[in-house]
Amino acid sequence: DAAFTETNYGGAGGSVWLVASDVTGSGYAHANGSEQTKEKCGTGGRVSLVTTDGSLLTWTGKLEAFGGLWRDPNKPNDPKANSSAGTVYIKTAANPGKVIIANRSVTLRYDDMDMTDFPSTRLCDEDELGRVDVEVSNYGTLNLTRDVEVNTICVSGTMPRILLNGHTLKVRAPVS
Repeated sequence: DAAFTETNYGGAGGSVWLVASDVTGSGYAHANGSEQTKEKCGTGGRVSLVTTDGSLLTWTGKLEAFGGLWRDPNKPNDPKANSSAGTVYIKTAANPGKVIIANRSVTLRYDDMDMTDFPSTRLCDEDELGRVDVEVSNYGTLNLTRDVEVNTICVSGTMPRILLNGHTLKVRAPVS
């Protein structure tokens, strides 16, 4: 995670990339953006968990890549807004992959700073993208950067958004 800062801009959450034959038990991996008091918080980073042989059925851990929180210095226990969420990517040997865009619950949303570009403008495997499942939930915003096809999309939780920006989002399976 990026650290709390009182400067003009916060730091991004960085990245966590885990590849293993299988993962069991529990744990917590996160790449959250920095919190701060001057509105420009750090964005969420990227968390990737890939198992080459396992199914993750016995893993009960938590993965997150939340955007940083803006906290009013006069009310530090009342966060006001998020920066953009990062992405969590989970792939198993039997599953083509899932991208999760989710953020923390807040009282205020800034349309110009709370959006996650999808697909990523860099490092995106085109063959894999068409097979991936996408979940947008809990104050997450998917900001479409071009026409794209995905396997499934799930929109759930509190105030998720999809911004098409004039592009087409083609979904192979039914929308849930």
